[in-house]
Amino acid sequence: MLSHSNTYGFQNRLLHEINLRIGSGNLADYLSDKLHISKSSAYKRLSYQIPFSLDEALVLAEKLDISLDQLIIGNARPVPVYMDALRKSPNHPIDFVKNLKNHLLSLSQLKNLEHINFAGEVPIFHMMAFSNLFAFKLYAWNFSTWNISAYLKNFDPSIFISDPELKKEIDSCVQIYYNFDGVEIWNPRMLDCTFDQLKFYIQLGVFSKKSYIDAILSDIEELVTHLKHMCDSAIKNYSSSKQMHRSQIKIYSNEYIYPIELFLIKSDEGKYFFSAIDYPNFLRTSSEKMTSHFSQWLEKVKSHSTQISGEGEKDRKNLFYPIEQKLVLFKQEVASLINIYIH
Repeated sequence: MLSHSNTYGFQNRLLHEINLRIGSGNLADYLSDKLHISKSSAYKRLSYQIPFSLDEALVLAEKLDISLDQLIIGNARPVPVYMDALRKSPNHPIDFVKNLKNHLLSLSQLKNLEHINFAGEVPIFHMMAFSNLFAFKLYAWNFSTWNISAYLKNFDPSIFISDPELKKEIDSCVQIYYNFDGVEIWNPRMLDCTFDQLKFYIQLGVFSKKSYIDAILSDIEELVTHLKHMCDSAIKNYSSSKQMHRSQIKIYSNEYIYPIELFLIKSDEGKYFFSAIDYPNFLRTSSEKMTSHFSQWLEKVKSHSTQISGEGEKDRKNLFYPIEQKLVLFKQEVASLINIYIH
């Protein structure tokens, strides 16, 4: 049987995990609704006058994907990790984008938020600002990962771009992300995956019009320009029809550690770690053991990297020169592929 102090600690950790997942929602209202108890009873649980029963804890854990074993035994056992795709694969690209937005909204509630992104390819939230490019990435991810039948036909960017709800959710993701201060570690290979995907799908014959490919290439060029501007100014900025979204950013260049897609979040409430597995799906954990390990490792990576935002002009050019040269050669290769595969 748990002691009083252990019961209090468990209840405190459980409430923290619930609060993180429901974001700005009212916690008492949520408990009252999901546990079918009065609001007065909900407040007694929030004030620790009444402990959660085992049945109540199980209900909340199932609804919010919370690991009760981690809350009870802490770091003494294997690290619990979560993957949204294991619970439910998207039925529409908007499901994926909404899930991203919900994570961002939850993180935005944290006090003294810091984040560091070790980028395997251009961070997804930067690509989101370029509609034709991001439409292509959604198509590619569906083909390789989600297999939503309605989106397995030939690529048509209008299916994504002309969807007002999808566009709204994408824009919301960018707006939220561009209000986070943080650190990103880039590399000269961060467009290679997109280049390879585009060549693959040209050869697969999914493009019925050359103009679709031209629009993607144009967005890639604009993206590179956008990334360079961020490096020059050390500011993430994104303009919408309503306001300018901007925050400070420190960008580092790393050329010798092979990049993988990692996000580490630090805050007063705790640390959270996200790692790509079958991209764009992520594993995530709030385990102190895991987050501390990767926090130390990412600090080592950063110490072996060169800051290129707002300073380090020579190193900044050393990052972007090979990217720009690859883009020139890639456009020539694409032109040859178009002559072969698109008539």
